[in-house]
Amino acid sequence: MKVSRAIIDAIEKEGITHVFMVPGGIVDGFTNELSKTSSIKTVISAHEGGAIAMADGYSRAGGKFGVALCIAGPGIMNMMTGIYTAYMDHTPVLIISGEVPTAWEGRGGFQDTSPHGPVHDGEILKNVTCMTCSVENITNFDFYIRALFQKMRGANSHGPVHLGVPADLQNAETNFVHVPLSLKLTQARTLDTSACRLIPELVATNTKLAIICGSGAHDKETSMALLDFAIQYHIPVVTTFVAKGTFPEDHPLSMGYLGWAGSRSALDLIFSEDLDVLIVLGSKLNMQDTLLWNKEFAKPKMIIHVDVDENNIGQHFVTEYPVVGDCLAFLRYVDRKLKKMSGQLSDFLPLRRKWLADFCNRTTKNFMPEKMQSNEVPIHPARVIAELRKVMPRNTVLTVDTGAHGFFTSHYWEAYEPRQFISAISYVGAMGWAIGAGIGAKCARPNDPCVVVTGDGCMLMHGMEIQTAARNHLDIIFVVINNSALGNPYLRAQKVNPAFAAMLTLSTHKWSDLALALGAKGVRVTMPEDIEPTFRTALAEGGTWVIDLICGNYPTPTEAFDESLAGGR
Repeated sequence: MKVSRAIIDAIEKEGITHVFMVPGGIVDGFTNELSKTSSIKTVISAHEGGAIAMADGYSRAGGKFGVALCIAGPGIMNMMTGIYTAYMDHTPVLIISGEVPTAWEGRGGFQDTSPHGPVHDGEILKNVTCMTCSVENITNFDFYIRALFQKMRGANSHGPVHLGVPADLQNAETNFVHVPLSLKLTQARTLDTSACRLIPELVATNTKLAIICGSGAHDKETSMALLDFAIQYHIPVVTTFVAKGTFPEDHPLSMGYLGWAGSRSALDLIFSEDLDVLIVLGSKLNMQDTLLWNKEFAKPKMIIHVDVDENNIGQHFVTEYPVVGDCLAFLRYVDRKLKKMSGQLSDFLPLRRKWLADFCNRTTKNFMPEKMQSNEVPIHPARVIAELRKVMPRNTVLTVDTGAHGFFTSHYWEAYEPRQFISAISYVGAMGWAIGAGIGAKCARPNDPCVVVTGDGCMLMHGMEIQTAARNHLDIIFVVINNSALGNPYLRAQKVNPAFAAMLTLSTHKWSDLALALGAKGVRVTMPEDIEPTFRTALAEGGTWVIDLICGNYPTPTEAFDESLAGGR
């Protein structure tokens, strides 16, 4: 069997349905084999940056891993920002690059970035992957594949990995046959139970508790266990930005999400002066989650922090009860112990219900809720997102880009299940990423409606991938918040001086016309009353749509959020 065929077979055995790529001479061995493979759809993207975002979105939405294929050199360099994004968000992605034939290595050949070339892309990729290697010896090929798959999908640490294969070795013969990794390696449910001994009593005998749910609890099984746990013991739940939707945001115990432009109720709860116990499940408590590591975050009398990676615990705040382990295993352990403490619980649950009811009467989920019905012209983005949520089915998968539109979307859009809300704002925030990620998400979940919310600045960077969606007949609605500016920088610049702001304005491009040129359907919306019917038409008709909404540069929820954090709440 050829090496290229063996790699594709390995991908196939793992249940991967799509490979995202830009073709080139030194990946012809792979492209040829993919053309013979009926169970894997090859998606040719407009740019390598789009291909890696598609693979990332496929992984995040589907819960498996994504696959991106490109040539070495310019192909890998074009993917670099997307690989960095996946690395920071721990997204499992397999990046395969074709390298120059081994006979060319180090001789100044065209696009030589092999281990012996003038620039070695593997050395660069070491900084943004969990593992990178180049096939130089067929004897070790099986070791490379197993090691890469395990690094990519490990239970405690996972993320993107890279495999470089020289063009001549793609056609070399190998006896390797891939065996899929055991779930015991990829979904280990280990827990340090000795660190948990006192926790059930803390939960049973304290009235004012809250849970923060992070990405470590972002799988469906843990999400369901968390919902049951919160209901049974009447504990309010806040999610981090990346875990938005892990706990259904329309549930009475959901206080929304904490982070930039997060929910007012989440802010009020987590920064409450009288919170007794805060349980943190699978979150690093990064800059965004804690609002620049705000000291007010550490007010709870006790913090219980659960994470499979001990390096994520106690980095920024004193943690009285560190627990190294899986979040689902932790919830099951505490639940078993609490069931034996019904007497103590019966005394505290009524007090907890009253405390939470009083709290909910003092807060609201959103800042500026009146803007969700705004009739302002140009259109207010809050109205756009409110109408979008009203129209789209409950199982909609939404990807959102970086910019002012991202703040409006994350604040006003409700998500109800894990992997329904997909963004890369937490660490990297690369503009235009969500356009490709939405295409990958739709490929991973073809039966679920898919929406991408992006901005005009993001469209300038990766809007050409609309053609990829249209050419592949994907039912995706691309919502463009067109405010004729680089939104967030423009809003900041307005407060400094007019000349600064003027530098950050854009032409009011007609993105609906670009959509038509790229084979999609396009419509421009200028009036608030036309938003809902346009969304309903796009949903009913299907196909690739670009809905170009002319919006104003209105203050984002972050401004109200910052005022509230400063003492205005």
